[in-house]
Amino acid sequence: MLLDCKKEVNSINDLLNIEEKIIKSFKKQETDLHTRNVLFFRGQSDYLWGLEPGIKRVDGLVEWKELQGYNANDYTLFEYIAKCQHYGKKTRFLDYSTDMDIALYFACNENENKDGSLYICPYVPRQSRWCDTIIISELSLLKNEIPVSDFSVQLFEKYSDFKDKYDGIADLSKSIVSWLNHGFMVLPDKNEYEVIKEYNPRLCRQKGAFFICGNQTKKELDSWSRLSTHAGYIIIIPKICDIPDTIQKEERVIKIRILSFMKKDIMEYLNGKGINKEYLLGE
Repeated sequence: MLLDCKKEVNSINDLLNIEEKIIKSFKKQETDLHTRNVLFFRGQSDYLWGLEPGIKRVDGLVEWKELQGYNANDYTLFEYIAKCQHYGKKTRFLDYSTDMDIALYFACNENENKDGSLYICPYVPRQSRWCDTIIISELSLLKNEIPVSDFSVQLFEKYSDFKDKYDGIADLSKSIVSWLNHGFMVLPDKNEYEVIKEYNPRLCRQKGAFFICGNQTKKELDSWSRLSTHAGYIIIIPKICDIPDTIQKEERVIKIRILSFMKKDIMEYLNGKGINKEYLLGE
């Protein structure tokens, strides 16, 4: 079982044993990626860091201002935010990879005197073109507080195909509120990667995916507020929420400590497999 993985590793063999255990526990990740749990990996070079998207790590950043260059004629909003994420701007997207070795690189590439962390997260992902992904990306552009019903009206006006998916404002509002204070994992499929690699090769080389955070609301969401008759009255605050407790508190995540003395050996091991700064972060 995945949960039997050691929470601390002392050698590359420990890592290889974890990888072997994962392969035995999960299907080969090639088909049906959006209908079952997929393993996602994230590396952080300081074990003491929490899981937070970049927009929350810098005081004073205004999310919609970070995305002012967005032009719908050039990219979908998801594509644009993904590019911003990989090329220096701070967003609500939190990077993950479907490749453990790539996550290990980011766990070891900096802070050589500090322990790093490898996160392993099983999640049923959404595709980047699904309505939920479009909506949660649109939350990034909000400038002012807004009722969910008004936000739904804006979405119907902007995306005509939403009318085929939702039975009016109340239906869309209920869908939004169902995940609004949470968020979810988004994984492009093979066809999307083919398009993305033309303008965001880093995402493709890193076999990237994103956990996208939802939003805080004026009133704490409960089962009553998620009913279709109430959902539209919920007020969205244009400020992203924290990573949800199911991930932040490791209820659905395994966090493995990478001891500092191992980092150099791991980086040499990865470089031998062609996983290095030039490959992952090159243009």
